[in-house]
Formats: sequence, structure tokens, C-alpha cells
Amino acid sequence: MNNKFKRSIAAVLATTAICNPLCTFTFLSDFGAEPISAYAAPYHSSGYTTRNGEFTIKSADASYTLYFDVKDSKARTAVVCGCFTAKSGLTIQVPEKASWRGVDYTITEVGDWAFDENENISSVILPKTITKIGSDSFINCSNLTNVSLTPQTVGVMDYKLNEIGEEAFSGCEKLSAFSFDSVEVIGDRAFEKCSSLTSLCLPKIRSLGKGAFYCCPALNEIDLSASTLTEIPESAFECFPTYKSDTDIKLPSTVKTIGKKAFYHMDGLRMINLSHVTNIGESAFEFCGRLKTVYTSDDLASIGDHAFYGCNDMTYFVCKNPDVHIGNDALGYDYVRNYYQGKKQDFTLWSSNGGGNVRAYAAADGRNFQYKNTEDAPAEAIANFKDYMWQTGTWTPNCPEYLAYNNKYLFIDGHKPYVEEKNLSAKFTGSCAGLATICALTYNGYLTTDQFAPGYSIISDITQECSPFTKSFINTVWSNFNENSWQKAYGNIVPKFGNEDDDIIKYIEYITYGEDVAVMTHGVSPDDEDTHGIVCIGMEYINDEESGMDRRILLYDVNNYDFKTNYCIEFNSNTGEWRKGNYSQKNLYTSSKNPNFCVNLYTDPDKMVSNGSLSGMELINKLLSIKQ
Repeated sequence: MNNKFKRSIAAVLATTAICNPLCTFTFLSDFGAEPISAYAAPYHSSGYTTRNGEFTIKSADASYTLYFDVKDSKARTAVVCGCFTAKSGLTIQVPEKASWRGVDYTITEVGDWAFDENENISSVILPKTITKIGSDSFINCSNLTNVSLTPQTVGVMDYKLNEIGEEAFSGCEKLSAFSFDSVEVIGDRAFEKCSSLTSLCLPKIRSLGKGAFYCCPALNEIDLSASTLTEIPESAFECFPTYKSDTDIKLPSTVKTIGKKAFYHMDGLRMINLSHVTNIGESAFEFCGRLKTVYTSDDLASIGDHAFYGCNDMTYFVCKNPDVHIGNDALGYDYVRNYYQGKKQDFTLWSSNGGGNVRAYAAADGRNFQYKNTEDAPAEAIANFKDYMWQTGTWTPNCPEYLAYNNKYLFIDGHKPYVEEKNLSAKFTGSCAGLATICALTYNGYLTTDQFAPGYSIISDITQECSPFTKSFINTVWSNFNENSWQKAYGNIVPKFGNEDDDIIKYIEYITYGEDVAVMTHGVSPDDEDTHGIVCIGMEYINDEESGMDRRILLYDVNNYDFKTNYCIEFNSNTGEWRKGNYSQKNLYTSSKNPNFCVNLYTDPDKMVSNGSLSGMELINKLLSIKQ
């Protein structure tokens, strides 16, 4: 117990013991009304006091006592400034009002150090009148699991909490639930080492302190999209050791700066949209080992030293601004624990207008990174995909046990443990979605053609003599899809493309740069039996003055012989209007004026195919009997 605290609590107890008349109160909640004097051997006490006018209340079962201090006598507001607890596992309920000397005071704050290091508290219920939680107020409350606000008026957002002070919940390692709905300001290291926090939604946050969520390794969802933040500050989400799970981060368009070590060592991060950010700080994403895709701004001006150092899964980076400043070892360097691995052997930097600083960085210091022009990306994507097209006709073999084509049933007895029982006799009308998935996985490099069709190097060479490996894999994918159990990695595009779907459009564009692909489906609903599967291989910019269309999503339709741009989707990014390039097949695509038309985008085999504890690729390898 620190000296400040000892002196403070002693002052409270002395005042209480000597000035009993000042401690007489009426508590307007579920507490008893018995005044207290002092405890000879308290189990745990915390807090501080001033001389504005202190009073206390005790819970009905005498398990805890709260200390209050008058904040403003004219406004009749008070602060929770201390707590005494007599047993463990307590739920503390702070009242909305308390009466002292016949005057009702509204409780508006939790004071600095009010509950510090109190290991007896498991949960706290705060009144909706609380506007601020002070610095160090719950620091090192190691058994605190939940902080909630009393229920609001139905249909009315009447919570007042808008500020959380520095280190307010630092070291609350079991804290897993907290209501951030109305919070606008969070101080430095306010939630550091809250290792049980799994998700954050901060719709009103406008100021975030340095290290606010430092070392919170369980975070898997960080939603700041509705906020007005302009900067993610230094070490805001830095973590060491690494994050324990995949992490999804949504930033608002107002964010322009990513601070030093803001997301340092967030190993669960795979993709992030920085399409409005102009400055990325030193080591901002260092050691984010699984980070592969970063959507960058056309106005990106600076990338700090080591900004993406140790992003081992990253194979390319796009800087549309050719004059962006790139710091030392910022891009293209791998790291293995306790071993410096050095520059990547196969890394591509994309930029425009000759490359400028980007091209210079690629070639400097003997890096010899590949440099490519963004204008060439669509043509290169189409050329790379050529080997996976059906050059000799539509791929619809006659063996019913292979693709269960033409209204046949699934025959997958050899792999029942890996397919839901209800799908074993599922009936469907075609093979397009399964074929689209095969194309996507093959082109991505997750599987070679030989792995799912032994003896063949490209899809167009496969004959009708089907292998059991092929049958198992395609049917498993289809049965999962048929039950609508694929996870939509980037959501629905319903029913238009436009600014509201900027993250989806960015992803489709980056498919092209990353030499990657995804699966798209379209139909009147995501799970309709006539839903059509196609391969999305990227996007290109066009200038069709007659129609106003300015972009085209490059699609490979598995029911056609080869790639044709007139089977792709064109759209106007300003109006959201879109159309299929070929008007002759109106049954395949429709305009955005049709409210019943749905387009879905799928990617990542671990999300397209899942089965309990097995990841998507583990399941595929198990089905194909491939040694990992």
C-alpha cells in the first residue's frame, strides 16, 4: 500500500470517526443507511480524499464501503474517491445519487486511484450519470472482469461517460467486458495489459492516448470506423508477446497518421485499409508477421524506418505516389525469432509515373526488389491467369460421381468425417462454384493443379478420367457453399459498387497487384440454387464516356472457354451504377436497378472451407492426403 494511499485512507477514517454528524446520509439505492466509523483491520482499502466534504455509504450486507467527495456544492455533484472491501468476488454498484446533510448529490465521476489494486472486486456497475473515470482509478484490479453502466432509458442514448483517464484500467488482466459506446477520450495506457479484452468498438472516440491498449494480446476486433480520430498514436495497440488470434481492424477515413509502433507485433493482422493515411510512423507494423495486404492512399507521403519490417507474409506493396519517402528497411525484410533473416528474395514494389523514390528504394543497397507499374497490372493479371482457362471447351465431365453434375448427388463416403452429415445427399444443379474455387486456390498457389488432379499441370489438360482426390475436394467445397457456410471475408456488394464499398473495391484492386484471386458469386440471393460462381482476378480503370463507367472488375467465367472482358462487370464509382459488359446474357448479370440481385466476394481458403478445429488448408490437405 503506497504512502499516499495510507495517509489518505487514514484521513478518511479519522474524519469519519470524529465527525459522525457529517457522515449521516440517506443512500438512494439498494444500500443500507447505517453510518460507519472505522475498521481496525480492513481487508482492502483504496482511494484518496480532499476536504470538500467526505461521506461514506456501506452496502446492505456490509461487504464493501464507498467513500465520496463533494465535487461541486452548487451543482450538487460528487465523486467516488475510495473503497473498502471486506470479502472477495464482489460486485460493486455505484449509486446514481446519494444524500448528505439532507442534500442530494449526483455521482458524476470515479476519482483518481478510487479502486486501485483492489483484488476483491470482480465487477462494477456504474450509474449512467458518470462522465469521467479518473487516472489509475482501477489500476491493477487483477480480478476485475466486467465494468458496465446501468441500463439506459429504452431507445435513448443517455450515457454520459466520455472520458477515461491515464492508466485507469492498467493491469486489469481479467477485464473482458466494457461499454465504450459514449467514450470520447481515452488517456495514455488506460487499458494496457488488459489481456482478456477481445473486442473494441469506439464509435465516438476522438482522442486516443499513447499505449492506450498496449499489450492486449487477445484483441481480435478493433472497430474505430465510426469515430473521428485523425491519428492512431504511438504504441496504441503495440503488443509483446504477439497477439493470440486473427485481428480485424476498421479505421475511419479521418485517420491520416499512424504513430510509431502503433500496431507493433500484431501478428494476427492479415489485412488493413490505410487508404486515407498519409503518414506511417517508425515501426508502425513491425513484426506483424502475417500482414500481407495494405491498402494505401494515393496521397501516402511517408513510410517510417522499419514500418513493415518483419511482415514475413508480405510479398508486395503499392505506393501510387512515386515520390513517397520510404525509411530504412521499411519494406521487404523478413525476420525469424532470434535470427536476422534479411531482405526478401521475391518482393515487388508497385508505383506509377516512373517510380521515383519507390523505384530507387527497390534498387538501393543491393535489394534488387522487383519494380512494376500499376498501369500494367490488369494486363499482367490476365496473362498470368491464362494457364488456368478452359482452352478446349467447357469443363463438364460426364462422370456423375466426380462433379455430381446434371442433378446427381454427392458421393463422398470416403471423407464423411470432414463434411456435414446433412450435406451427404445434397442435390445441386451445376459445378460452377466448385470450379471457381479450384481456379482461385490453384492460382493463389495454395494448391498446385497436380495436387488436386495428380498427373496434370494445368486445368485445361485434365481429362474426364477423374481421380478420387478431385472428387473429394470439389464436393466438399460445393457442399459447404451449398449450405451457405462460406464466410464472406469482405461482405456483400448489394446491389451496387460505390464509395460506401471502398474497402471491397480496394481489395479487388489489390488482387491485381498481388497476383491474387478471389471467388465471386451472383444471383438473386447468396444461397439460391442458381447462384453462379466466377473467378475474380482483379480490377482495371477504364474511361467509357458514353456510359460513364470508370472501372471494370475482371472476371473469369468458368462456363466460358476463355477470358473475355465483355463478361466482366463495369461500374461507375461515383453513382454506384453497374452492368455486365455483354448484354446478350441478361440471365447472368443485371444492373444495379434490380434490388434482388446479390453479389458476394469470397477469399482465403481458411475462410471458404472450415471444419471445426481444422483450418481450411488443413482440411484440404487432409482430404487430399497431402503431407504438410
